[in-house]
Amino acid sequence: MNNNYLLEGAESKRLLFCKVQESDFDTWLEFCKHPESLLYILPSKEETPQEKCKIWFDKVFWRYHNLQGGMNALIPKLNRPLS
Repeated sequence: MNNNYLLEGAESKRLLFCKVQESDFDTWLEFCKHPESLLYILPSKEETPQEKCKIWFDKVFWRYHNLQGGMNALIPKLNRPLS
């Protein structure tokens, strides 16, 4: 029984589900540049986008490592690369 709550490898008609990879940092950094991107995860507005992304990645990978679920990246089947 898989109790890690991830949908890795699953797919829908339009989307592929995969785990976030450390090599995706620069792609997610663009997301973290938006002021409200992690508002409910990191309510402080003091962090730089790089710091926000690092903190968020640390949380995601801690959850992966401890089988607590984590982030499922959704990739449109039309343009498979995350970036």
